[in-house]
Amino acid sequence: MEPAIPQPPTPYRKLPGRLRGFGYGASVWMAPDHLLLVRTRMFREEYKRFYLRDIQAIVMATRPRFHISTRYLAIAFAWLFPWIFWVLLPAGFGLAWWAVAAILIGVWLVFSFFFSCTCRLYTAVSNDPLPSLYRTWTARRFLDEVKPWIDEVQGSLEANWAEAVESHAAGPPAPAQPTTPAAAAAAPALRTHTTACLVLVASLLADATLDLLTLHSVSTAVAWILTGLSLVQISSAILVMIERQRRILRAPMQRVAIAALVVQGLVYYVATTSAAFVNPGRFVAASAFSRLLLPQFILLREISAAIYIVLALIGLAIILQPAPTRPPDIIEN
Repeated sequence: MEPAIPQPPTPYRKLPGRLRGFGYGASVWMAPDHLLLVRTRMFREEYKRFYLRDIQAIVMATRPRFHISTRYLAIAFAWLFPWIFWVLLPAGFGLAWWAVAAILIGVWLVFSFFFSCTCRLYTAVSNDPLPSLYRTWTARRFLDEVKPWIDEVQGSLEANWAEAVESHAAGPPAPAQPTTPAAAAAAPALRTHTTACLVLVASLLADATLDLLTLHSVSTAVAWILTGLSLVQISSAILVMIERQRRILRAPMQRVAIAALVVQGLVYYVATTSAAFVNPGRFVAASAFSRLLLPQFILLREISAAIYIVLALIGLAIILQPAPTRPPDIIEN
């Protein structure tokens, strides 16, 4: 009796979409001949296979979904952390915190109301939800990746499918012909920049310029303008990342937006924590913004202004890049 030959494991590839929560989760994985739905409940995992030949439809319906993932909870906790230092700070420093918190909550509500959906997978004997697909852009990416595999197994229906069935010849299909460059045309080229990118770069330059011009003479009006520019940077950076997720924008500007958010978050944390342990002395009587004239704040503003200028120059270089051109179509006579 010959020894059994071990079979190689089935290669799986994770598809777009992942549900993350405390004690539960879900994801969908692609195999050569089936989809694998994985559901997690605490320390238990459930698996269900959907063979590509059995899938009848995948339906996406837009509806509000107020899901709070572990990622959102981590962002909320990180933003709540500076609150413990405010007992040592004078009034007025919480305005920027509340404004940014309102923007984050507003973005979550917009996503939940206008960019959320439910997806269900239908076979002849089952009707199962796909919990990992709860945002519209993720569901479209999922469908774009899965549809070619299903069409390859089941074939695609033409617009007038009744006539196509009557005219279809019996027997195995003819071998596929090699595709021409015109038939395999690339998808529409993504844009190098949008209005949100221009606003982000302009706000970075304006913030850095105003910081450098008012290092040693900060008035209340200047402090309010700097706060407004920070809010504009956060809003435009979030819009840039949304446009990237929706496949409108290319990746370079998204990296600039992420870097701007990281730098602004670090500056905020360093300023808040250091101000909590500094005795402002004579600066308290003037205004809450007078702490910006302390030596450590002046150095912090110089560093942040230099970084913002570098990010703005990188953004300008990306914006001024020529738009990518598609190869000319080949016309056969």
